[in-house]
Amino acid sequence: AYLHNQRIFFQLKSDSTNDWQLLSFEPVRLTEKFRRWAQHQLQRGLPHDENLELILAMTLSLRSALSGEAGDPFMRTGTMHIFAVSGLHVACIAGFILYALQWCGLSREKGGLLTVPLIWFYTLATGWQSSAIRAALMFSVIIAGRVLKRPSDLLNSTAAGGVLILLFQPEQLFQAGFQLSFVVVASLALFLPAIQNFSPGWLSPDPFLPRAVWPRWRVVAAPLARMAGSMMAVSIASWLGSFPLTAYYFNIATLSSFVANLVAVPLSSVSLACTVFSLLIPPTGPLFNYLSWAFMFYTVQFTRVCSEIPFTYFYIPKPNILF
Repeated sequence: AYLHNQRIFFQLKSDSTNDWQLLSFEPVRLTEKFRRWAQHQLQRGLPHDENLELILAMTLSLRSALSGEAGDPFMRTGTMHIFAVSGLHVACIAGFILYALQWCGLSREKGGLLTVPLIWFYTLATGWQSSAIRAALMFSVIIAGRVLKRPSDLLNSTAAGGVLILLFQPEQLFQAGFQLSFVVVASLALFLPAIQNFSPGWLSPDPFLPRAVWPRWRVVAAPLARMAGSMMAVSIASWLGSFPLTAYYFNIATLSSFVANLVAVPLSSVSLACTVFSLLIPPTGPLFNYLSWAFMFYTVQFTRVCSEIPFTYFYIPKPNILF
């Protein structure tokens, strides 16, 4: 059933690779050329170690580094999603491209029109994965709203992306990746405003007090507190949406997920940003590669520490529908 939902209907088995014979060569596609060039560019100046393998997995979806014990800490802390080319990656890359084009003087409409094909090219170059297609489609809808100068609504954009995908491939409705993607985004749209309303009162200054008379510590602390509060609210909302499905499909309950994501997601996002700059500005590649490696190193170390804390994850049987 799993293979059928992946549109795989036949399996061809052989005893060894000697049973195969290459009959003809096909020209290398543009996306494959880009993938090889990007892999070479991201390796410049770096040792070939676990951190580099994880960078390639996060950026180009080369997932060999996540096999075996290397991926266990990320599974136990619920941070495995940072290595899947999904909404987080597409959002970061689309945001960098949009800001770069606007910084170059292009309008929001022209920048959006150029960003959409670049997003789809990246999706194609990283293997045309279902999670990447879903993310690219959703952000295409959002960017289309920006180009048409229409107010965007996250829940409506999510629904539009889901309907378009199911029109072409209805069996995705039964895939864990599809359900996790849309349930988490829907959780952000539904739960995030309510969670943000519970922020402590001391984080917000007196609305009747002019900014000019704020204490200096509050001027510095207010934006930091808002950013930390937003990150925590996003992490909690995502955890609430993903927790039941994670328990159902993967038989694991990750209680430390929202804490681990508070640190792992920002660190890995900076690492991803450095890889984007390395690809966009090739002469500065070694510098940005080293920065990406450093942030990935701290991401790995923090995740391992979280996974070793007792009682932060449990292996459980598949829960029933009441759960």
